Amino acid sequence: MQSEDVRLVSSQLIDNPTEVEFATETGGQDLEVRLPQVVQYRIESNLTNLPASELLQDLERTLSVGLASRIQALRDRGVLQK
Repeated sequence: MQSEDVRLVSSQLIDNPTEVEFATETGGQDLEVRLPQVVQYRIESNLTNLPASELLQDLERTLSVGLASRIQALRDRGVLQK
């Protein structure tokens, strides 16, 4: 994937969909929580036809070591195949 192929298609400010729950230990007081709004966005990108082995090498070469390490750990556990 090339960075110039990634496009922000839309974005909008929406009410935060997170639900907040409190224990019943509030002493009968009604609490109201207002969370800040969040940005909902949609991006588009083109995919590559490179095999996973080349992508992993690319990640390592661009110093995305953490992601490459997690992928390798998943392979070692048999979750991903080579």
